[in-house]
Amino acid sequence: MKPYLSIVIPAYNEAKNFRDGLLKPAIDYLAKQKYTFEVLFVNDGSTDDTEKLLTALVRLKNKTGKEYKLLTILHGGKAAA
Repeated sequence: MKPYLSIVIPAYNEAKNFRDGLLKPAIDYLAKQKYTFEVLFVNDGSTDDTEKLLTALVRLKNKTGKEYKLLTILHGGKAAA
């Protein structure tokens, strides 16, 4: 099914922020919506645990039937992501 809303979240070395709950309000909000959506996290070549944390989050959220994806690219800045 084609999503009604696509959200792209670029991330570079955001492990601390993700552990501190930065994504929780947005994820909680989306979980309550009736429309279809997809969330694409773009790991911009992080050197911390960002990719590991996002991989686990995507795996967990996809079990709920929602569409979460992770793309990892070479570091190029938020514009590239």
